[in-house]
Amino acid sequence: MFDNIYPQMPSGHVMHLFQFSDSDLLKWEYIDNIGKPVGMKQDKLCITMDYDPPKGILNWVLKLPWSLRGKKRYQEIYEFYPYMVEGDLPPGEYA
Repeated sequence: MFDNIYPQMPSGHVMHLFQFSDSDLLKWEYIDNIGKPVGMKQDKLCITMDYDPPKGILNWVLKLPWSLRGKKRYQEIYEFYPYMVEGDLPPGEYA
């Protein structure tokens, strides 16, 4: 799903990127193949989106310096930390 180029999505549409449950957010310690939660994970998940503006003469001229370097014009970064949802997760209909 990642490292692919997707066509532009209409505004208001979403794409499901990941799903997790309570057990995914916990650090686990294993003794004799029996797992026991020992606290919340502290690692982050970082999603980076690189994209160009819509096609057009003015946009083509403005994105030219980035294109020559092989980069996209805009970049958005989303960082997710487990403590952001520590406690109760929202019901499934909100996902």
